[in-house]
Amino acid sequence: MKYELLAICLILSALPMLATVFALAGLRLWRMVGSRLTLEPPREQARMLFALRVWPPAAAAAFVIFILLPAYILHEPEQTTEPVSFVLLIATWICIAGGLYALGHTIIAFRRTGKLVAEWQHLAEKVSVTDTGIPVWRLRHTLPVIAVVGVFRPQLFIADQLFRHLTQDELDVVLRHEQWHLDSRDNLRRMVFTFCRHFLFFLPGSGELEREWQESVELAADDYAAGGDKQKALDLASALVRIARLFKPGVDVAMPAAFSFVMTHDGNLERRIQRLMKIADADERQDLKNGRGLNLAFRLMMVFLPFTMPGRALSRCSPHRTSGN
Repeated sequence: MKYELLAICLILSALPMLATVFALAGLRLWRMVGSRLTLEPPREQARMLFALRVWPPAAAAAFVIFILLPAYILHEPEQTTEPVSFVLLIATWICIAGGLYALGHTIIAFRRTGKLVAEWQHLAEKVSVTDTGIPVWRLRHTLPVIAVVGVFRPQLFIADQLFRHLTQDELDVVLRHEQWHLDSRDNLRRMVFTFCRHFLFFLPGSGELEREWQESVELAADDYAAGGDKQKALDLASALVRIARLFKPGVDVAMPAAFSFVMTHDGNLERRIQRLMKIADADERQDLKNGRGLNLAFRLMMVFLPFTMPGRALSRCSPHRTSGN
């Protein structure tokens, strides 16, 4: 029993420590090269940011399963007399606390999403607007809501007032924006972001990557909606301005994690409109060769970083080392 308990404590204590080391390294890497990746399309930036968020716990789990655990089985005697240290127990409880904290927030987010969908369905009626592949509802709401809600059974809600204030072309291009979120499964990705952030609840700067990712996915959805077409870009910019004007000052929409909303209140509306105006003002495409090169280097660094750091990370951070025969 002591042999198994020691193995469990080693695994659970190593997970948060390695994930923290990898997360800090990834955050530092992004701060070093992130500004140079502006030549990349927003969708590529979003993919890299999502990988940076998911990579630390995934790499930590892979290291523990394929390296630490086999090493323990091979070198630790089954009749071990080595005690489980106090520091090891503390690290184990941190992992358990982080897992329960993240799981709890994820469950709460799913329940809030389900409750929101049920409430809105009572205030809405189904409509046939576009071939989205999901139910579309015309919602009676005081705010100009148009959003994809849900993860596994997403639904599209459109505030009734938007049918009156937006032209058909503007409404169509906004629906294309939401279609991008739907096809990219951004609600699921947002839930993964939330889980990883709460698992490493003690890590400073955890929200930075999530904010960057949120901005990138909105820009990517705008690019998809515009499709490089001047008129569509103008229609989307006009729609964003109209929707923003419909919001009352000081009023915000508190939404669960499983929610993609065309209008975000994170200060990037001006940037989105400026970007759309640039699409409308020019037909030329930017040369992305430098950006692709940086993208390749960035991905290679992410691949090799776990294999170059764990030795030093374990020697500095691990409260226990397995003993040989």
